[in-house]
Amino acid sequence: MKIKYLGTGAYEGIPALFCTCPICLKAMEKGGRNIRTRSQALIDDKILIDFNADTYSHFITHKIDFTKVKWCFITHSHYDHLDVGDIQIMRPDYSYHPDYEFTFYSGDKGCRMIREKIEPDFMKDVARCKLLRAFNQEFIPGYRITPLPANHDQNASPFIFLIEELKTKNICYMLMILGSFLKMSSIISIIMSSIWIW
Repeated sequence: MKIKYLGTGAYEGIPALFCTCPICLKAMEKGGRNIRTRSQALIDDKILIDFNADTYSHFITHKIDFTKVKWCFITHSHYDHLDVGDIQIMRPDYSYHPDYEFTFYSGDKGCRMIREKIEPDFMKDVARCKLLRAFNQEFIPGYRITPLPANHDQNASPFIFLIEELKTKNICYMLMILGSFLKMSSIISIIMSSIWIW
């Protein structure tokens, strides 16, 4: 399983807009790996974790063919993980992509936000959103994804994901878990945000 980190920053990113702290000033000066965009990952070039305001920048910077990405799992509905504004760029009158289909998977709030953007007639054949429930497994070709409840703002319908490649290894994508601990002997790798671990 190949994991590409597209962004590893928090809501404000580094350097943050309007910030003149030493960390942000140094990041601005040095650039490169000192720049932290909002959190997002790509698994095997086809499964996207989160769809935030930096998605466009990530795909340009990393030269990713978006038409190969078919599924997006949303960890929670906060703006730094779900920016619904760019979803409408999938509209056929904005971009040419014959036979392209994209599926979002999200908790209740995120699904409502996404569906508001994709339910008009011009989007119905391109994008859809599937509502996630904790512990209900989702199957996409070659993978089993299990959404697990996360200890974060419950109004944002937060999940962490156990992502299993059915032929080889498992990973667990854990973000914003705030001290939750998951113990499963079959997990080979764990990806987690350490910002909120207590």
